[in-house]
Amino acid sequence: MTQPNYTTEHREALREQILKVATREFTTIGVKSVKMDDIARKLKISKRTLYEIYDNKEQLLLESVARRIHEFDATLERFDSSGEKQVIDILLEFYRLQMEELRDMNPVYYEDLHKYPRVMSFLEQVNKEHKAHSKDFFKRGVLEGYFRNDFNYELISLLGNNVMQNVMESKLYNTYSLQDIFRNVVMLFIRGLCTAKGILELDRQLESRA
Repeated sequence: MTQPNYTTEHREALREQILKVATREFTTIGVKSVKMDDIARKLKISKRTLYEIYDNKEQLLLESVARRIHEFDATLERFDSSGEKQVIDILLEFYRLQMEELRDMNPVYYEDLHKYPRVMSFLEQVNKEHKAHSKDFFKRGVLEGYFRNDFNYELISLLGNNVMQNVMESKLYNTYSLQDIFRNVVMLFIRGLCTAKGILELDRQLESRA
């Protein structure tokens, strides 16, 4: 069977379509359950055409994960740069975006990521960058008077990571939704970090959004 001769423009458009469909499938039913054949069939293209653009499933997954993180970070960065924002504003926007992302997310997706070494290596690097940024953000919150200055940020960060690791290992998501887990864990940590001024502003904004 003769394969279509894609121009660069068409090839890039198809690449975007593949990425969009694959990301939706990965996050809603889990990576393991998605076959390259399934993606090709949904897009009505041959498997050969799919493999001409993505060498294998891990490459596709890696680009999907990288795109999702980039878009999330870029959205938050635009929010921060759009005006005079304070740390509470940014925290609640982060919270909103994360809750939106978790709405249709299958917990199995996170479990499946650990089966792909290149993806995990990428995520480890991203986590290092996020950790450095978060530490600067914490210092900013202290200067603004919204965060307490008597906390050990490194310890708090480790505790937060351990809590989420325990959530996944104990499969708490079988009893509670990811949104419920995230809401309770994050709000507990945020309120614990806040000064009296920070709690007042946090509650004010939460009430206004209710």
